[in-house]
Amino acid sequence: MPSFPINKTKNKRIVISVGGSMIFPENINAQFVKEFKKFVLEQVAKGWKFLLIVGGGKLTRIFQEGAKNILGPGASKEDLDWLGIHTTRVNAHLIRTVFADIAQPKIITNPEESHIDMNADVVVAGGWKPGWSTDYVASKIAERIKAPYIINLTNVSQVYNDDPKKILMQNQ
Repeated sequence: MPSFPINKTKNKRIVISVGGSMIFPENINAQFVKEFKKFVLEQVAKGWKFLLIVGGGKLTRIFQEGAKNILGPGASKEDLDWLGIHTTRVNAHLIRTVFADIAQPKIITNPEESHIDMNADVVVAGGWKPGWSTDYVASKIAERIKAPYIINLTNVSQVYNDDPKKILMQNQ
């Protein structure tokens, strides 16, 4: 992974939305998590601070599909969203644990009200409320702390203007 550009900003905080697909594509992706930790630690040594907002990945889909199979049409969208939110928080706890020696000890669950330790090298957040993606949580936190950078890590190789799965299937 490349280092971040050196600039004249005094605010060396970077918000990264870490897609759950990176952490839990089928199972915990230990190799990615180890490489990500190494990268973050290298950047922290250069003075950068990170706010990591973590998605749910396949874990979310496992729980949501399980609830749909059990409840059928009785599974409410809100309850399915809450299952997703809690899986993002499980993944966030994993990442906070990985960075335990330099991270704020409590994950962020509400980007508008939760305490954000601006001196911590790493702060970790999960999902917030039904209907709101972790990418949205990342944008709310970035806005709150006036972060100069937001990075979205996902399992998609480039930027698309439509659903990449549809585009890739059309090109095959």
